[in-house]
Amino acid sequence: MITVERLTKQYDDKTILRDVTFRVPEHQTLVIRGESGCGKTTLLRILAGLESMDSGVITINGVEMTDKIPPYRRDLACVFQEATLWNHLRNDENIAFGMNRRDPEKIAQIAQQLQIADILKRYPSEISGGQAKRVALARAFASERSILLLDEPLSNLDRETKLVTLQYLKEEYCGRKTILYVTHDLWEAESLDCEVLAL
Repeated sequence: MITVERLTKQYDDKTILRDVTFRVPEHQTLVIRGESGCGKTTLLRILAGLESMDSGVITINGVEMTDKIPPYRRDLACVFQEATLWNHLRNDENIAFGMNRRDPEKIAQIAQQLQIADILKRYPSEISGGQAKRVALARAFASERSILLLDEPLSNLDRETKLVTLQYLKEEYCGRKTILYVTHDLWEAESLDCEVLAL
């Protein structure tokens, strides 16, 4: 479960987020929708522990998050707009990086669903941006983390691949993990059939 109360973030004299408050119950999905520059990515980075907030309270699974709690202790799997893969690892190794114990069968199953089974033995430099995004998604899906933070997770994907990926997300993870899904796309927001918060 995620609870955010009156979160505010400023850069210099510009307020990016002001008094943002919301709650994502356990195993529920919340879509945060807004145009570019409204602070969606900043919000996720604060939740992940990659940036600090100026004021507010964040609670994740009953524990108040402070700057002393590093990202790896927050029970979160994140997919940001950039795929952020390890270039020295093969794609299957990138997916396994988020797992407590490597499970080749699980990796293969997720890769098959995301239509990236044929690139598992390649390196990130050898694949397209859309494929890299799906490798990053596979890494998040394969992890044992209970919460998914997804920042424009379908960017760089064509319409058909978006449909397949979104359907897989809905069928396999919505209702089983707590998901915060950030997008500017109204179609994506409506397709998830869940609560939408305008930022």
